Amino acid sequence: MKKPPLFIFNWPSNVGGADTKVTHLLLLLHRHYDITMVPNTREQLLQLGWRKFLKRLGVKAALWSELPKKLNGIALSLCNGRFLGEGTVLQAKQRGLRIIWSSEMMWHHGPEIAGVMFGVIDKVLYVSEVQKQLLAPGYGNIPSAITGNYIDPSFFPFSERKRETDAPLVIGRLSRPDPAKFPPDFPEFYESLDGKVGQRCLSAPRKTGRSRHVITPHPGALGQRRPTTKCRVMAWSHQVPEGHHHHRFDARWDLLEKETESQVDFLHSLDLFVYSLGPTFRESWGRSTVEAMLTGCVPLVPCGGGHHLENLVPHGQAGFLCTTNDEYREHVARLRRNVALRQKLSRAARRHAENELCNRTEHLRVWKEALS
Repeated sequence: MKKPPLFIFNWPSNVGGADTKVTHLLLLLHRHYDITMVPNTREQLLQLGWRKFLKRLGVKAALWSELPKKLNGIALSLCNGRFLGEGTVLQAKQRGLRIIWSSEMMWHHGPEIAGVMFGVIDKVLYVSEVQKQLLAPGYGNIPSAITGNYIDPSFFPFSERKRETDAPLVIGRLSRPDPAKFPPDFPEFYESLDGKVGQRCLSAPRKTGRSRHVITPHPGALGQRRPTTKCRVMAWSHQVPEGHHHHRFDARWDLLEKETESQVDFLHSLDLFVYSLGPTFRESWGRSTVEAMLTGCVPLVPCGGGHHLENLVPHGQAGFLCTTNDEYREHVARLRRNVALRQKLSRAARRHAENELCNRTEHLRVWKEALS
């Protein structure tokens, strides 16, 4: 049976929510659709690693200018502003493609509404109900579907955390380096999760990684003692510390720029995924939280505030939902003391993410309906 043609106006990547989503979407859909990837630039097309990845899946790739003037099938784009803003979407419509668009964010991209007004966009996709409630008024009566996010569990293998009894508890977070994703009191909040300061420590943090942002410990900040908590953050940039210039990061901290470590290696280094967010930011889904759960990292995420995160983490069963900083501190302290509970929740987080949140059969069903 001939597979229906699907043109995806994105390029796969291991960085960024939408492009990472495309990578896993190809793994989900490649056996069921005749897929052609249409990148924004020739430079993307020349990335040999990704071309080999596409070839293994039987996925074609071409620049828009290289494709025939008459086409049939679906044009799908996830959060690609250039697809809308540079007129490619109108050309795709004129060449005979049906346009399906997904913002992925909690705001409208500039050209979206124009595409709606001129009847170019045939269907819109949402990642969650909270995103739909926010964006739907701008789309009017355009048909829609909620597709969520598919993550291939094999990309994020489970790791049993076996720390030495006197080793620090490792907390951390992974996101794009967006200042809005960090609360104003971020460093103070993370440091408040530390337990009683322990043994003496005379060594500074090791400098590792090809582009790691290394923080020199502030003398006397820990009283020359070993912390009971290690704080690891990826991705960090010079933009993120805005508002935190006064803070003196000490030996507890590892601040890593994006891709300093692989996502898997970074998440395997954490015991707890503590994902507090800025007051103006709303998480439309929570991809990094589910990636953490797949690796066995216990998530502590905000409850309320208009985030989808509370729909991902069963409270007390595979992680914790927190409404205040005190609740974060309470749960971290409990998990620090109770290693057996930490290991139990770690395994439960993996099971829930793999069987419920990343169920391949269910995601394939949803996507086939969305693309119908």
